[in-house]
Amino acid sequence: MFFSSYTRFQQPNLTLNPRKYYDLGLLLLAPEENAFLQEKLQNLTIQSTPGICGSHARIRNTRIPVWTIISLSQQGDDTNELLRNYPSLMLSDLSATWVYYNTHKEEIDNLIASHNEDDE
Repeated sequence: MFFSSYTRFQQPNLTLNPRKYYDLGLLLLAPEENAFLQEKLQNLTIQSTPGICGSHARIRNTRIPVWTIISLSQQGDDTNELLRNYPSLMLSDLSATWVYYNTHKEEIDNLIASHNEDDE
């Protein structure tokens, strides 16, 4: 009897959104743990690969250059808008982008300026 009752039990249809649970997990960490994790993830998140995006810094395994995200932010795009326009990115990607920008400000500002000149 138990077995037949068990076989009739159905699992609810759960669809997991990895980004939602990843971001939720970061909220559950203590601030110092979160800072440590962000530092480690940033080292993996920002990449420079010869032949991809002009060999400039880009966000992990994408063709989204760091300068693009920074430029859009400087033009007024907020975090929600960036995440909506780039659904493959996570909040931690944007955090790593800003950390990279703050430590490579001149490099990124020069790239933004050179691309602005190209548009004119």
